[in-house]
Amino acid sequence: MKFIIKLFFLLLLFSCQNTPKNNKKQIEPYKEVILPYTSQKLKPFYSVDSLTGGVELTIKDIKPITFTKEELLQNVKNSEGINKGNAYYPLIYFYIDSIIYKGIIYNGYSDNDINAFVFQLTSYDNKGKIIDAILLDSRFIFEVYYWNDFTIRSDGYIDLIKYSHQLYDFSEENYNVKKNIESKKNIYKMNKGKFEKVE
Repeated sequence: MKFIIKLFFLLLLFSCQNTPKNNKKQIEPYKEVILPYTSQKLKPFYSVDSLTGGVELTIKDIKPITFTKEELLQNVKNSEGINKGNAYYPLIYFYIDSIIYKGIIYNGYSDNDINAFVFQLTSYDNKGKIIDAILLDSRFIFEVYYWNDFTIRSDGYIDLIKYSHQLYDFSEENYNVKKNIESKKNIYKMNKGKFEKVE
């Protein structure tokens, strides 16, 4: 009987040691999700203005958090041409191999100061320090409509497809004619918190 009790406590201690030690306050505003998680689940959080073509956030019941200096200075992979605003909205979190990944949305700005809807994924170590960050979705319109589709898979990979759609061809021969949608696919692996491009 004593052996069984000792075994029980050893198993309990082992399980506690292997549980990710993240500050409860750090993940409190976020909602835990079960993978896969896709860009389709972001649709309730943005809208496209039919008059201006601008992409606006439609956030309800989520309080914004001001970016820290560390977060503002953090290099974000796949963020070419997109700049951060002052604050973000905490959205989701999940664990892979004891690493916590947190997804946030915010109003970004293109190089032409056009509003952009942004979804960013950031990884943290068990002390709450940033490991890496990647921009998975950015949607904005400036003559061309840019957007991404992504799937965060449970096997630790991310499928990312970047789209661009030239809304109108302003040449004399093809004035006001929509062009084809162009796309490019990349695959990233989440390796110990790092987002590594594998394809």
